[in-house]
Formats: sequence, structure tokens, C-alpha cells
Amino acid sequence: MEVLDTTILLLDLSPEVLQLIADVCLETPSSIAALAETCSTLYALIYQQETFWKRNIRKIFGVDVAQWSSAPKINWLAAFTNLWRFKYQPKFFKFEPYEVSKPKDLAPRLLERSGHTAHLVGERILVVGGAGRAWHQHHDVLEVCLNDEDKIAYVEQIMVDSEQQIPWLSWSHYDSVGHRIFTATGDVSEANLFEMGESEYTVKRVFDLRNRAEVACISGAGQVVLEESNELLLIGGRYSNIRDPICTIYKLKFVPGQDSIESEVLYPAAHRPIPTFDIPRRWMQSQSEFDTRWCPAALRLDHDRVLIFGGWLDMDRTFLNDVKIFSRSTRKMETMECTGEIPPPRCQVGAFLVQNNRYLVVYGGAYRKQRKTPDDELVEAYGDIVRDVDEIYVLDLELQHWVCAAARGPISSVHTCTKMSDNQVIIIGGMHSDPGTDEPHFHNAFIRLTLGSLKK
Repeated sequence: MEVLDTTILLLDLSPEVLQLIADVCLETPSSIAALAETCSTLYALIYQQETFWKRNIRKIFGVDVAQWSSAPKINWLAAFTNLWRFKYQPKFFKFEPYEVSKPKDLAPRLLERSGHTAHLVGERILVVGGAGRAWHQHHDVLEVCLNDEDKIAYVEQIMVDSEQQIPWLSWSHYDSVGHRIFTATGDVSEANLFEMGESEYTVKRVFDLRNRAEVACISGAGQVVLEESNELLLIGGRYSNIRDPICTIYKLKFVPGQDSIESEVLYPAAHRPIPTFDIPRRWMQSQSEFDTRWCPAALRLDHDRVLIFGGWLDMDRTFLNDVKIFSRSTRKMETMECTGEIPPPRCQVGAFLVQNNRYLVVYGGAYRKQRKTPDDELVEAYGDIVRDVDEIYVLDLELQHWVCAAARGPISSVHTCTKMSDNQVIIIGGMHSDPGTDEPHFHNAFIRLTLGSLKK
């Protein structure tokens, strides 16, 4: 086999030979070419020249060649498989837009939205609130029914009440027992309650949150639904009258038959200060092992643990790319030490888990552009400060190893990813900002993201 100067992807290697390649690369990178000449079919092995692995070892595996002896023990078979599957199969992630069918009286601009929430109810998706063109606040609920065969998304507005506020990036919860939707209002003491009628949701009342009134003002929090207990976790975010993000995790419990919400603070621990509106500003800027963060991704790993990724840290637009694991039983936070192609710090991503929660998939989001001077934010437009992206990153949670996928989607942030099955996700809405502009473009897209096979 001729050794080419350009990168070669050689496929269809048995797991045994793949493990052999991994072992050889660990010990003698210079023998890759010789090994290639003896193999009739090769899988997930790339080389440009004998020094390829020495030059690219940090980029691919997150460690220098000099660190092999002290590197963490990695399942190299799985690492090679992930590299081939995600990075060298451009069609592993497939984006397919739906054609939208809507009533004539539903204005097209009402489909443009970001900062909304989405709830999978049977085979329908309920889209709650958000903002669209000219930052118009949507005070409604959309019902989305998908026809996968014809790739048509049927969209109807099943609830609208212009008097009830549903702020951008606010939280919402679908109560599957009572067929109700609870949403925040941005008000210090009230939240919305929508009840399901025969064909649409109607506003029942604005009710008092009682013992934990400040949760109605939280926006940009990571949201994790605990379906079996009808609870919602709010992770981070910020209060409507304070710009700085918070580091609190709230648990909201929705009791069937009652219009009130039971709530408690899970983190910080009970002996630590609980943020209220008379807490000094300096406390709001303090750091903990969790850090303050706005617009993180938050996903449920299992009955006890919650995964948190990224977010926006402070007034200086410092973004994060860390992975935290929060345990509800111990109320402790741990940082996952990851290797590989770690994504640049970002917030407002779409994220989901697949393959029995083995893989975290992160799509899109926004991150801070490099400043030219410390004061450039004072004169630059928003589109010159933040960059919205189209990248997909995959984290193998067992290996704690990142891979940047070859596939790219539409440039987008502040969209939702609703998981329909282990290989199909529905992306709704989003936005992106062009350089030199202050107002972003809001998306009216409904996109099916299909994943290839994750079987070994």
C-alpha cells in the first residue's frame, strides 16, 4: 500500500486489528506505515507521514506524546471508534428541515423564536414563549405535529394571552398529570398557570409562589425535568432585576390538584447563604465550586445525577466549557476532567444524551470573540462581541473524551433540541447575529437531526 502525503481514511477494520493499531501507535508511531502495508482493510486509521501521531497527538487525544507514560488510562479501541464515527463520517449527523404547514391566520413572524422551551407530549411538541423579530415576546403556546414521511411540521397556536408575560429564556414546566403548563413571568411573586381545555390551553390564573417567590424571576437557567416526581430543577440563570448570574439550584415540585408550587434550594447546601433580593451585589459575584452561570446546558443522567455544561459566567462575558456532575442525593458538585478536542467556551447550546446516556452531543451555541482592547465592548455591536456557531461536539462520558464532529448544522444559538428517539432529535428555532449588527436573525426552522448507528 502506497503511503500518501494527504490524509487517508481507511475503513472496515476488525476490533482486534484496531486494538493492535492502538497498541502499536502507543509504542512505535513510526511503524504505522508498515502496519498499513500488511492490512487488507483498515478502519479509523489516518496518517500523513511517520510523524503524524507525534504532531497530532494532543489534537486527537488531548495529551502530548511525551505524556504517554503518565496519560490517563483510555480505552483506545473506543477512542479510535469515536474518532472514525464522529470526525470522519460527515453524514453521521444529518440535518433535514421540515416544510411548515400553519393556519393562514398565524403570522409567519410568530414562528420565529428563540429562548423558548419545548415539551414532548406524546407525539406532539409544545413550544412555550420565547422571543422573535425585534425582540417581540411570544405570550403563547405552539403545538407542533410532525409528519416524518412527508417532512411536514404542522404548527398551530393553541394558547395566546397578550396580558400574561412569558419572558425570553424563562422556565416552563408541563404537568403531565394535570395537563397543565406552568411558566415564569419575570415578576418577583407570580407565575402563570395554563390549563388544558378540550382543544387548547387557557389561562386559569396568576398564582402566588409563596415560600420561594424569587424563582418566578429566573431566566436563562438550565432546566431538568424529573417526570416521576413531577419536579423541575432550575440550575443557575439570573434574576430579572440583577444582571449577574447565580449559582443556585432550585427544585420546584408541582402537586396535582393544587395551584401552588413547593420549592427548595438544593445547592448551595442549606448552611450556605440563600440568594434573595437584598443580598449584597458582591455575594452575587462570588465563586463556588459550581460557579455562577447563565444559559448552561443541563441534562438528567440518571435518577440521581444531573450533567451541566458551559454557560456564561460574569459581566465580562466570560464563557465556560466545563462539565459538572451534580448529585441530588449528596447535593455535591464534581468537575469531570475531560481530554480530547474540548469545545471552546460557550453558552446557549442545544444538548442531548444518546446511547443510554453514554454520549453528550452539543450543537451550536455562542461564544465570546477575542477582544481587541479591554473597552471594545463599549463600542462594538453585539454581533462583533459574540459568535454563534454551527459545530457539533460529542463527549464520551465513559472515556471523558471530546471529539469535534465533521458535520455542521445551521449557525444557531438559543434553540431547543427535543429528543424523539435515540437517533432522532428535533431542533426548533434559534438565532444568530451578523458582525456589525445589534439585532439577531431569529429562526423559524423545524429541523430533524438524525444520527447514524451507535452500535459497536
